[in-house]
Amino acid sequence: MDFKSKHQVGAEVKDRISALPDAVLCHILSSLQTKLAVRTGILSPRWKKIWVSVPYLDFNDRDFKDSASYSTFVERVLFFRSSSDIQKFLLHCSKDEDYSRICSWILTAIRHNVMELDLHVAPHGSQIFELPSSLFVCKTLTILKLMSPFITNTPASGCFPSLKCLLVTVDLPKDNESMLKLFTKCPVLEELTIQGTLQADIVLNVNISAPRLKILRVKFGSNDDREASNFLVDVPMLECFDLREDFLSNYILSSGNSLVRAILDLYDPMSSVDPDFPTRVSGLLSGVCCLPAFNNLTKLKLVLLECFPWELLTRMLERSPHLKNLVLEHSLTSCDDDDSFDDDSEYDSEPEEPPKPQWHPPQAVPICLVSHLETVSIEGFKGQVDAMEVAKYILMNGAVLKKMMISKAHLCEEIKALCEELLTVPRISKACTLEFI
Repeated sequence: MDFKSKHQVGAEVKDRISALPDAVLCHILSSLQTKLAVRTGILSPRWKKIWVSVPYLDFNDRDFKDSASYSTFVERVLFFRSSSDIQKFLLHCSKDEDYSRICSWILTAIRHNVMELDLHVAPHGSQIFELPSSLFVCKTLTILKLMSPFITNTPASGCFPSLKCLLVTVDLPKDNESMLKLFTKCPVLEELTIQGTLQADIVLNVNISAPRLKILRVKFGSNDDREASNFLVDVPMLECFDLREDFLSNYILSSGNSLVRAILDLYDPMSSVDPDFPTRVSGLLSGVCCLPAFNNLTKLKLVLLECFPWELLTRMLERSPHLKNLVLEHSLTSCDDDDSFDDDSEYDSEPEEPPKPQWHPPQAVPICLVSHLETVSIEGFKGQVDAMEVAKYILMNGAVLKKMMISKAHLCEEIKALCEELLTVPRISKACTLEFI
């Protein structure tokens, strides 16, 4: 038998990775952290040519022992960078206090026609990083994520000519006024996310004016009791509104009739002691409901406390003729325990008069119930009077209803009896099923 030597066998093994085209190798290295991609340069002169052209750069000082080694690495990579464009540039600096050097790195990305910029430059004491002025007039920038507070000095005109997606993190009082000016400086902006954790001494006065904005997300948490911030929103092309706050702000909302999705998570732990909370909820939803109709809205989810002014649900149903899916999710925290059963009560008291419902059915059955509403989900059900009234009304008037699902927060005899009562409600839709989980 003719046996091949080890040398002959090894000679027949092909380096299939190195045989790939440069464009494919460049794409593979883009999925790695830049620190790892650079290491491939030791393989051969060809690999060195590859990593200097990778369109995705990810610099994070958490991967380095100190700011000096991190800065040296970033500058080395940018110095050897080829003339090719940078598609995505991530820069995370939590240790480096040399803001001028960080600014030069951003300018390098701009000179390479950066399309997506993800910045996190941590403040140091009273110092907050100021964004370079050339960033605002960058013609190639389409996505900007500011993951920490920044100082901005926006030009009077010509700002962000191509920016379509903006994410801004607001955490410190000193950055409020300058950063908030961004929301009126983006003529072609289509997606905006504002997020942060606010302290007791922060009151935001936010003006959002974006003629092409389609998606708006506002997500704020708070560490302490605080005053309500103020949002003036003018977005005529809005399609999706996602609001999540644990201390609801004041909203004046002006938008067109293009809204197709709304998520309102209005959980407020202070709502039970905050007399203005129901007013702020009413103000928000009144602004949302002031339109003639949500002609394109097919799914609506409301995440609210039991103190929600239920009459506004009626207005939402009346103004959403094509609504197909409705979700009512009750928060675990209630504004007033009088409207829900408590099977763990330790007190023996005289029977009280049942609470009266706040929700009142519309004078005429909304169009969506007649022709479109197919599924209804009531989550976190604790025997709320208003939730029962809504469920009964929809069962009796939902002509095309296919499914109503009720998930119980806990099980007691009272809630069990209410569920059995719902089973006896006449349903206009013969195809409707009622499920309890």
